[in-house]
Amino acid sequence: MSLNLPGFYYDPERNRYFPITSSTPQHLLPGYKTQSPPTADNSKRKRRKISTSDLDSQSHVSALPSIHGSSVFSAMRSLRSNPAMSYGRKSHVVHQIESCTISRTRLCEEEELPLGPGCRITALAVSDDPEGYQVAGDNRGWIFIRQPLSLNTQEYQGEAFRGGRFDEDGLYIGPMRWFCDLGLMTKITAIDIIHDKVFVSSFGPHAKIMVGALDASQDTDVSAFILEPAKAHDLWTAVFESDGKTGSATLGLHGKAMYVQDLDNRMGMRTLHTGSDVMTICKKQDIVYTGERSGMVRLFDLRSDSVSTGSSLVKMDSMVTNVELYRTWEMIVAAAKGDMRSFDMRFMRKEPGGKTRSLLEFEGHKNTHMNDLGFEILPSGDFVVAAGMDRKIRAWSTRTGEQVPSPSEKSPHALLDERPFEDDIHAIRASAESGGLWTSTGRFVRHFKIGAAC
Repeated sequence: MSLNLPGFYYDPERNRYFPITSSTPQHLLPGYKTQSPPTADNSKRKRRKISTSDLDSQSHVSALPSIHGSSVFSAMRSLRSNPAMSYGRKSHVVHQIESCTISRTRLCEEEELPLGPGCRITALAVSDDPEGYQVAGDNRGWIFIRQPLSLNTQEYQGEAFRGGRFDEDGLYIGPMRWFCDLGLMTKITAIDIIHDKVFVSSFGPHAKIMVGALDASQDTDVSAFILEPAKAHDLWTAVFESDGKTGSATLGLHGKAMYVQDLDNRMGMRTLHTGSDVMTICKKQDIVYTGERSGMVRLFDLRSDSVSTGSSLVKMDSMVTNVELYRTWEMIVAAAKGDMRSFDMRFMRKEPGGKTRSLLEFEGHKNTHMNDLGFEILPSGDFVVAAGMDRKIRAWSTRTGEQVPSPSEKSPHALLDERPFEDDIHAIRASAESGGLWTSTGRFVRHFKIGAAC
């Protein structure tokens, strides 16, 4: 029995799987049911009257799935009016509802950071609690930490919160909770919050790694060290991990990647040779995926003792800016020329010319050269959100590859507003527990609640 693989169909005559295209015969598509020819026995059976609702349901099955042309209310009516709907159809209707909620997402809160003149936020990390710690870094190496909101500042007094205010559009501007912690003197390229610690990396030429406590009142040491310039410089990106005791880091550097097993003692350093600048990194357990300036995506297995150049997975036409894994076996890759594609890690096949055949292509991403635009896959794995160099945010379905439509009603506080933001969007972060989405634009950190029209 053939498996149902997304994006592929099974040909029993050739005993192989092939990608679904517009020229694929209908009888080979997944879910197609052949009609048996009438027999003598069938002709004697009672004929069932076919209603118009049956015809509508058949047209839904044969139609290609789309996230467009539906609203939350119409999708909910469809679910309630057809309780016997198939699992596949029901799953798609729910996906349509999720698309609508992303489209109608509005800004809940924004905060302006006390940055110096000419500075802008380049990295951002948020905790699962929307009122908890947040850490931001700017292009001059300064690190800013937002303290959790205390009970005193949450008290409501009259028509305003203590320390906060409402702007002319009714948007709540929170009290100043950000303070400058310290500086690494060069552009902050990566920040992460793990347990009660913050991990930071800066670009260089004297690239630095810092590990410190979130709570400034704690009597703990700040661990910071400079990578030896002769061995490691131009720190483009970093991925941090920690078990609560020791921390590790995978660094994207000039001409290579580097894995540091123990940041506290600076032990267990291992070089991953790429021959090209590593612009983005994704790490899952012992597997490291590197996206390079040359357009190559490589895989390294840290369990292997041999020193190698890794395994080539994907070759893009321009510099790789983002590599992310979702739903265990799917990978999405974005490049500097604006092309964004997803791949099935189980079936990586080469096309004539050496390119890897993609599962989906996401059209509409605006980029020509930037490597540090905001990019995030939502925790469900069903949508990807990316910032363009035109200072707009867009979202796509990772199931169909379609772009989530902008809201029909023009709103200055919409996540997918067609009007550009005031500056480049260098960070987008999502939280699974709170359902929130944070963006950094210039001097501002903005909080969106998915599906909420705040």
